[in-house]
Amino acid sequence: MCVDIRFENLTCVVKQKGTESKTILKSRGWKNYIIKYRKIAGIIEVLVNGKTTLLNILAGYLTNGVTGDIYIDEIKQYSTDLKCISTYLQQDILIQPFLTVEESLRIAAEFKLANNEVLKRNMIKYVTITLGLTESLQTRSECLSGGEKKRLSIALELISNPAVIFLDEPTTGLDEVSMKMCVELLKKLALEGKTVICTIHQPSDSTLKLFDRLYIMQSGCCVYNGSPENLVPFLASANLFCPTTYNPTDYILQVCHSNCDNIKILSNMINDNRSDQNLSDLHKRNLNKSLELYHIKPPFCKQVNLLFRRSFLQLSRNKHSIFVQCFHFTLCGLLAGTNIASSCNVSISHYADAKHFFHNFCFCLVVVVYLIFSNCIPTAVAYSLEFKLFQNEFRNHWYDINAYFTSLSLISLPIPVIMSLFFTAITYFMSNQPNELDRFLKVYLIVIITVIISESHGKMVAMLCDMTYAAIVAPGSLVPILSLSFYGFGYASQLNKYCKIAMQFSFARYSIVGVMLALYYNREKVDCSDIYCHYLEPKLFLDDMGMVGVYEIQIVALLAFLFLYKCAVYIFLRIKIN
Repeated sequence: MCVDIRFENLTCVVKQKGTESKTILKSRGWKNYIIKYRKIAGIIEVLVNGKTTLLNILAGYLTNGVTGDIYIDEIKQYSTDLKCISTYLQQDILIQPFLTVEESLRIAAEFKLANNEVLKRNMIKYVTITLGLTESLQTRSECLSGGEKKRLSIALELISNPAVIFLDEPTTGLDEVSMKMCVELLKKLALEGKTVICTIHQPSDSTLKLFDRLYIMQSGCCVYNGSPENLVPFLASANLFCPTTYNPTDYILQVCHSNCDNIKILSNMINDNRSDQNLSDLHKRNLNKSLELYHIKPPFCKQVNLLFRRSFLQLSRNKHSIFVQCFHFTLCGLLAGTNIASSCNVSISHYADAKHFFHNFCFCLVVVVYLIFSNCIPTAVAYSLEFKLFQNEFRNHWYDINAYFTSLSLISLPIPVIMSLFFTAITYFMSNQPNELDRFLKVYLIVIITVIISESHGKMVAMLCDMTYAAIVAPGSLVPILSLSFYGFGYASQLNKYCKIAMQFSFARYSIVGVMLALYYNREKVDCSDIYCHYLEPKLFLDDMGMVGVYEIQIVALLAFLFLYKCAVYIFLRIKIN
């Protein structure tokens, strides 16, 4: 399928703080903007982000504040219609780690193509040969060079044979030779019948000549719209003579930046049809039928299965992460089982002593706080990258958001369940808690739910901010939750009703109370090694600390928090992806 794209009078206005607004894309110079199939078009601009804004509008990812008309094969369409027949490659190289090139391509084919094994094999063979990845099929993605990673990211999207390819600065970070090779590759794809549109920053003269059409922007206006070889004559017609030692694109941007009147002059020349656009050879086709052919997704259950298998394979190959987590949970379990007792000036064997009830409470408090912090913060940092990968794949129609959310919820279970078992077993028995299986299992259940809630909290933070800020925001966001969980222990009867209501909004409080109830609820009198122990009856200690109720209520409350957190994660996914 081949398509031509044309748009007229595009503008984009974005809101800023307060009532102010800023015009990113102006209608000046954007009359009869044409991108033809079998051609590669480059959008060039400096200083501002107008070229990326234009790319996002064409790709259908920016609609708010946008006016103007977009035509696909001379048929007026919504910009979102291009999503079904196009792919968008972002500036960052986003590929899944711990997978070989062949595995990555195979999984992409499973997501994007129908149940036709011959078609899948042929498409994988085609993209590997076209992009020069044949010798790297068995190489893991993290072992690829920068150029190979860029080619792999393009290959993954070519599996579905899109009619239009959008690329945001594909040559960023490449030297001049690699930049030219990248553009030559895009030129090759265009000659095979695709419409290629990319933004590019400071191309060399040799790279510039590879483009079929240039769209040069300055301050949101189009100041040139034509082929590279006609740029110098176009400037000369405006009495702007480019020196022979200058790169023409650098010169036009320089004269526009130094004199704003030149922007108006050049854009008016484009509106007067003095550039080399030609509308006569645009073709018309029945687009609606073709759109359906490129919008193929597997059933929901297969999407979940593919996502879960891929994530599990990556998880099993990430041996460094598994080792670090095992070592971390084991070491901290040993420290919690020994050093906490030492800091309280009691021996481990005396945690069952009635005079050390409060020390045991402190021990349980530290365990819950550790579980929350140790699962929330690493998740917030690690999920930031995974969320970018999800955004890239979802926007290129790999799978549905419901399938991803289901897979995400399932794959987050194995590690917490296993690691929590190690940690709970070590801390429980080293601190000489009751040797009763039902009490151990009750504590273990509280630990699992607390860990899953903490991970969900970390994922929400990761979706709100990037990796750098996530490491700061995550612990800060836990402070009010933990503050409410500690508040009122020992003097709960003296609190007013508003404080009591506020305390119910902390899942950590239910975790702490649940652990204490699992250890002491319906428990017989505890031995006392001193002359007098006030808390021979565990129930008396629980009542004085304000830990009233039964274990089952804490579980129900934690499950309610878990449900709310999962709903919040799903809503955040929806909001951020839109």
